[in-house]
Amino acid sequence: RAHIVRAALESMAHQVTDVAETMALESDLVVEDVRVDGGASQNDLLMQMQSDFLDSRVLRPATIETTALGTAFLAGLSTGFWTSRDELRSIWRSDRDFVPSGNHDVDRQRRDWRKAVAKSLDWADA
Repeated sequence: RAHIVRAALESMAHQVTDVAETMALESDLVVEDVRVDGGASQNDLLMQMQSDFLDSRVLRPATIETTALGTAFLAGLSTGFWTSRDELRSIWRSDRDFVPSGNHDVDRQRRDWRKAVAKSLDWADA
């Protein structure tokens, strides 16, 4: 059971890394920090794997559900409660920052992930 859960978490981290790598390649931008939110971001193991795979700092906010917070920010901006986006940036607080652990196994894990994805293509007939 624990192995299946770990595999699911690893899969999530690999998929996000795939997207981030593609975005960086297409935009010529380097990802230095990644801000996360939502329920899955509460999992420390997932966030550490994400930091390791991306080789970037992963920042988890104190307020995990930022969709609701963003809605409140927009409402506050439109009513004049807050006067600028800079003021909102000063409100954002980190719960925890995850930094790459220096895990030397990351290259092999990423290589194995890409190999598994390649083997799964055309798995079933359409």
